Amino acid sequence: MSQRESMEYDVVIVGAGVAGLAAAIRLKQLAEEKGREISVCVLEKGSEVGAHILSGAVIDPRAIEELFPDWRDRDSPLTVPVTENHHWVLTAKRKWSLPAPFLPPFMHNEGTYTASLGNVTRWLAGQAEVLGVEIFPGFAAAEVLFDEDGSVKGVATGDMGVARDGTHKPDYQPGMELHARSPNIHVTLVMPGMVSTEFARNALGAPPDAPIYSGPHVQTVAQVADMVAAIVANPMLNGETIRLDGALRMPPK
Repeated sequence: MSQRESMEYDVVIVGAGVAGLAAAIRLKQLAEEKGREISVCVLEKGSEVGAHILSGAVIDPRAIEELFPDWRDRDSPLTVPVTENHHWVLTAKRKWSLPAPFLPPFMHNEGTYTASLGNVTRWLAGQAEVLGVEIFPGFAAAEVLFDEDGSVKGVATGDMGVARDGTHKPDYQPGMELHARSPNIHVTLVMPGMVSTEFARNALGAPPDAPIYSGPHVQTVAQVADMVAAIVANPMLNGETIRLDGALRMPPK
């Protein structure tokens, strides 16, 4: 078996989506504020950033404002503000308009923008690279790497040039190992559906009886709160949890 090469970074983030890029940006900003230099890389399985993010969205810019208060001057893709709200109940023959006073707050879109999420992620990638974040599109994280003490030390990308039967083609290249070396920076991202596997629960340090948040199969708000409390108590979560697009926000420990 071919020996894999390795590269070391202070922080390795898997996935150049909105959350991953926001985390990378904020880490670099915090390091700059404290006069420190940290290396951050982001792996993205798509051929380019945004290639797998195809949906349009109505976006509340508050989270982007927290990252970049001057985002309007940075050629942001948020250029189409929402000017009207219409909510209808449709029947076979007509539509019924829902009065605005009876709608919950999250259905009021004043101050929001319509945009392509793919364009938003591409824009965030550009902002991240200006800050010194290294982004590697076209490389999926195929394996989680563990240290001798059982802690996660990084990831490995998939091997290239492997035939369907598992044999190596002439252009075979082993994957690259990316190690996160910093003992003082630990990042935990909690997103819908990410705590539904035993591995994810173990990696987050959640106790065996912690409830599972698995997207549409949420049990109760109290159970999710209990699980989050267990994760926050984990000493590995020693930094700032960054909210973007409705994610949970907690103060730094």
